[in-house]
Amino acid sequence: MGGLAACRDSVCSIKAYRQGLEVKREWLAQSTQPTTNSDPIVFTEADASRLTGPHNDPLVVEMEISESMVTKILIDIGSSVNVIFKDVLIQMEVDLWTAEHDVQPLTEFDGDTVMTVGTIMLPVYVGGMMHCINFAIIDKPIVYNVILGTP
Repeated sequence: MGGLAACRDSVCSIKAYRQGLEVKREWLAQSTQPTTNSDPIVFTEADASRLTGPHNDPLVVEMEISESMVTKILIDIGSSVNVIFKDVLIQMEVDLWTAEHDVQPLTEFDGDTVMTVGTIMLPVYVGGMMHCINFAIIDKPIVYNVILGTP
């Protein structure tokens, strides 16, 4: 997908970048306190103090979806739809017969059009609360397992 601008794509710079992320993860694991259900999710200057910038890294999270911990979830505020991939649903052992099998066209990042194989509503657990979210199902492999947009 073009690589990271911060790394300049050399092997040494990618390794250095990855090591920096691991240090940041360790620091965050030690310094973050659990939040209550009413606390908003915000990022402050203190959160960015250990980041090297400027950067254009995507926001990728993990969360519980339908009783499965799902990683590599891209938060894409430019997307108008929530997308989950068919292979992910199969790994989660979700019964695909519960999906609505309406086919809809979606425009991808690169401008190509892909057809959905249906939609499904799944419970998503965030901050101790459950939300039911509609996902468009795509039968195409991609780097991420889920793309959360802002429908």
